[in-house]
Amino acid sequence: MDLDVFRQKVRATFGPGLENATAGTIHEFVRQIEAEGRGEPPPSGRYLLRESSPANIHQILRNYFLQVLDMPLDDAIVSLWLTAADMAFYDGPD
Repeated sequence: MDLDVFRQKVRATFGPGLENATAGTIHEFVRQIEAEGRGEPPPSGRYLLRESSPANIHQILRNYFLQVLDMPLDDAIVSLWLTAADMAFYDGPD
């Protein structure tokens, strides 16, 4: 996804200061962006962290970050933003 388009979607959805960002709105936004497709599936591991034992988390993160390194720049930024926002606003199982 083009980074400028992504920025516009973020600001339109959450407001210029992200004042409308909640666990629910972030979760729905992440799902919506993924449904629109970014030309490739989301990197494996993004949602596995929630269901993994602590022993597996480091390997999942290693795999995710390795995949992000090989993405085009805009896709990598979008993926990292979505992952960070989803994790920062995570409030428990769906």
